[in-house]
Amino acid sequence: MAAPARAVVVVISDDGTIDLVPTLRPRVTRREVAEVVQRFVDVASADEIDGELFARSYDAVRAMSFYLNAKQCETVNELYEAEHDRRYASGGLRVIQDPLEPNPEMVDAYFSDKS
Repeated sequence: MAAPARAVVVVISDDGTIDLVPTLRPRVTRREVAEVVQRFVDVASADEIDGELFARSYDAVRAMSFYLNAKQCETVNELYEAEHDRRYASGGLRVIQDPLEPNPEMVDAYFSDKS
């Protein structure tokens, strides 16, 4: 059985907006993804964690979550939970987020590099 044909539909509305269906994600390099994850790992592994920097670096990882592989998701999830467990144990609030998971729609074609 042949793979289904891939198509993009361009919708031009009467109000002048243009939409692409399906939503196309930008191509990124594996290095960009790895750097965002590594930045979070570095921040979350520090002896003293800067809360604002932790939140910003986690937000950056979530923004790239579509591109993450299983190991990257696992690493980020573990560090995120460990920091929130520590905060909760010291009387802080626990922020609950859905754990990151590899996106089944992610394919190597979304990477702009060959490695």
